[in-house]
Amino acid sequence: MSSMTKGERNDLARLVRQRGRVMKACAANTGDRSAATNTGDQSAAMVEGENSIAIASGVGAKAKAARGCGLVLCEYDDDYNLKKVHSGIAGRGRIKPDVWYTIKDGRMVAA
Repeated sequence: MSSMTKGERNDLARLVRQRGRVMKACAANTGDRSAATNTGDQSAAMVEGENSIAIASGVGAKAKAARGCGLVLCEYDDDYNLKKVHSGIAGRGRIKPDVWYTIKDGRMVAA
């Protein structure tokens, strides 16, 4: 996280404090063609570099990506079995760049 700007660190700190609960982990990457991955429940992944991908596969996870970068989030059933994998590219379709996304009611939505 040492390569992150002060604004990026503040953004992550806000995410960690949201709704009074602590996120278990956050992965961030600012390099080009890189990946930020996180598997913990209520965790987060974000990418800033070009052609990168943010993968947050835990229950209640969040992901954020710069324009042209990918997002991957997983959906689970009530017994925590993998139900569906959701993905998109920021800046294409309904996925906006630099916005945190999560899964709600079977859809990838702004967090």
